[in-house]
Amino acid sequence: MISGAIAQIATGRSIGDTDIGTLLVAVPGTLIGIAVVYAIGVRREHLAGLE
Repeated sequence: MISGAIAQIATGRSIGDTDIGTLLVAVPGTLIGIAVVYAIGVRREHLAGLE
C-alpha cells in the first residue's frame, strides 16, 4: 500500500485519484509485506519449539 501511495505522489496525482495502475503498483508491495510478516511468524514459532 505504501508503494502505491509513493507512486501516486511521484506521478503528481493525489491519493484519492486512483486507477488500475495504482493497484498494479500497490499489490507487489503488499505481497512483500505479507511475506515478511509470515516469515517472522514462522521463525518465532520455530524458535519457541526449540525451548
